[in-house]
Amino acid sequence: MGLVCSAMTSQNQSADSPPPPIPSAELARSTLLVTGITVLSRLLGFGRDLIIAYTLGGSNSADVFVAVFRIPNFVRRLAAEGAISMPFIPEYCRMRRRGIKAGGAAEGERLAMLFSRSAMLWILVIFTPLCLLGILYQEKTLALVAPGFEHRPSEAEAAAQLLYYLLPYTLILCTLAVGGAIMQSRSRFLSPVINPCIPNATVLIAMGAAIWLGDIHIYPQSEGEPARTALIFCQALLFSGLLQWLYVGNNMRQEKLHWPGPVSFKPAFGFIRKVPLSLCSTATHQANILIAGIGASFLADGAIAQLHYADQLIALPQAMFGMAIGIVALPKLTELANPDRQSDLYAGIVDNINLALYLSLPAAAGLAGIAEPLVKILFLRGAFDTNAAHGTALALQGAALCLPALAIARPLLAACHVKNYLGAAALAGLASLAGTAFSGVCLPRLFPYSPIFGIGLSVSLGAWIFASLLWLGLRCKQLTPRLYDLHSALLPSILSVLIFIAALLTSKALLNSPWLAVGVTVPAGMFVYFGVTRMAGTYDAQSVFNALKKHN
Repeated sequence: MGLVCSAMTSQNQSADSPPPPIPSAELARSTLLVTGITVLSRLLGFGRDLIIAYTLGGSNSADVFVAVFRIPNFVRRLAAEGAISMPFIPEYCRMRRRGIKAGGAAEGERLAMLFSRSAMLWILVIFTPLCLLGILYQEKTLALVAPGFEHRPSEAEAAAQLLYYLLPYTLILCTLAVGGAIMQSRSRFLSPVINPCIPNATVLIAMGAAIWLGDIHIYPQSEGEPARTALIFCQALLFSGLLQWLYVGNNMRQEKLHWPGPVSFKPAFGFIRKVPLSLCSTATHQANILIAGIGASFLADGAIAQLHYADQLIALPQAMFGMAIGIVALPKLTELANPDRQSDLYAGIVDNINLALYLSLPAAAGLAGIAEPLVKILFLRGAFDTNAAHGTALALQGAALCLPALAIARPLLAACHVKNYLGAAALAGLASLAGTAFSGVCLPRLFPYSPIFGIGLSVSLGAWIFASLLWLGLRCKQLTPRLYDLHSALLPSILSVLIFIAALLTSKALLNSPWLAVGVTVPAGMFVYFGVTRMAGTYDAQSVFNALKKHN
């Protein structure tokens, strides 16, 4: 904790004169808009995972595919969580404002695009060799993401074939992160959240066409079909990367931004120096999932896939309430970074934290409570048997507790970036990884009959370590409130605990009727939670309902 505080105290940031603070209603309105598109993207992604679950289930073939797919999925999640955009946006905005002051709007756009080209050049120079090395040294690449495959040669050989498609796609994702950050810097929030819909839709169309043409079958699959299924998936992903760039290019043309022009390394040198520190913080949750996956590779067959499916279920509320708030918060908080506007920045951070807790607490409680029936409804068919469903539900119950921590970490991390406290955020991230690694070894031993639950719980513990250290570090700079000052989170916390208990009891009582369990619990929980908070007149409930009225 002392290291985090001292790191924040030793770093300073300057900015141009900012506009007025962010109204809470405006924050809720923008967040709901981004959330709506994010839900569509996640639903398409979930449909993609359902096809994989139906065809491959929780088998060895699923382990092979999931282990390799984690590489581009890791990069995609990093981009979504701001590994590139968080250090990029403050620099882009400063370059643009500097140009506007020096020579007007045209000069501002010129300097901003010069910086953007420089950033793209750095990304290509750094990640292209890494991609080539990953293809040339496949065994070492696999050893990093699934060391347990060392004793499973058939799985390692199958996974190596998929790297030829997934590593180039990973490089495309790195470059797309820069294009998305440009649009986000200009408060064009829809472009970076619509873009992920393209690969999900492309994969669904490709897999659907393969099933319709008889190239693969949903279940049961004959010998060789699981490998064909994974290959079609990877080929579709690579093609979707080209479609994504066409979409980004069209959005930039509409903004009258053009890539051709002068380019050099110098303008983005400051940005690229911040990326390693940014990765240590923004990559924390994804790195925790990778660490947990490494631990799962030493458990029973299918454990990696079970953790993956649980993580995908968590990804929807995480994107809705955590990432959406982060996407909106970063450019807004950047405008309030001046030292003489510390109180406005504090108010903006507190609004973000309160909204994140208000939305994420009931989501975590409900997801943990209805884990078993929810997994049965979504996955229990085809090659996905009852053992795989039970393991996925246990992993989900353990990992669902990370949702509130991930939600509040987003605005806290945005504040660290706009105030240039990257060293402190990196220390918090490293502490989180250490906590996940240590607990990933200890917790499965505490739950010998359900070790996958211990793996999921280690992910939640790592997330809470990260959020807590960010909170305490920013508290040293008077940018976060004391815990007992968050009165508005008290009622949502109590209601969320009650929702979890009710959901768990309902799930146990209706174990053989999963549709009924989910159909009763979800609407009833939402009605009670939002109804009680609305009647109690909590500030965040009023902001959300006012935003919904304005959208209507």
